[in-house]
Amino acid sequence: MNILLETETHLFWEEEGIICFRYKVPVVDLEVARKGTAMRAKATKNEQRLVYADCSVAVRTTSEARIYYASVLTSKTTMALAVHVPNWILKILATAFLNFNRPKMPYRFFSNKQKAFNWLHEIGKRNDQLSMINKQ
Repeated sequence: MNILLETETHLFWEEEGIICFRYKVPVVDLEVARKGTAMRAKATKNEQRLVYADCSVAVRTTSEARIYYASVLTSKTTMALAVHVPNWILKILATAFLNFNRPKMPYRFFSNKQKAFNWLHEIGKRNDQLSMINKQ
């Protein structure tokens, strides 16, 4: 694990070529969302990357934060986002998020980190193939 940045609200690291972060607070509000997005942009040097979010500590996200995360703004640095939710209750709440606040990038919820990484790597491969086709 290569730690990139750490604050009182987030820990960012890189693993298997994926930008990972963990919330360190139980409530993700608009301020936490903006800080995290700015940190992710800094960690990725504003490049679009595969991202894994560990939400095992965060038990609630405000509606303002959900709207912000679904915006075009966050998709500028995120090719695809896999979110780790530790239990079925949070997974139900997270699924509701998708129904009301559609993100602008591929976005999926997982209870298993390795499955999340496998999905992100598959998205990355598809993106690489499309890039090669577009260059021809």
